[in-house]
Amino acid sequence: MKTFRAWYDRVLEVIGAALMAGLTVILVTHSISEAVLLSDRVVVLSARPGRVLRDLDVPFSRPRTDDIRYSPQFVDFARSLRASITE
Repeated sequence: MKTFRAWYDRVLEVIGAALMAGLTVILVTHSISEAVLLSDRVVVLSARPGRVLRDLDVPFSRPRTDDIRYSPQFVDFARSLRASITE
């Protein structure tokens, strides 16, 4: 867990610095909770051929802590993203 925590803290630091500099960060992940936790916007792609299924703004303000994963709002948002993949 310590390694993940260090990685997560570093990713948040890099994203924060990039945003402060006016840069865009693109994060590619297969983890829905990771995407919601680290992103301001989530784009869900279909299987081949890849096309956009959903393009959603993440409704949680920054800074976010890992504890937000356990909130009902986070769980509902993650479930709606998962549903769009399985449709």
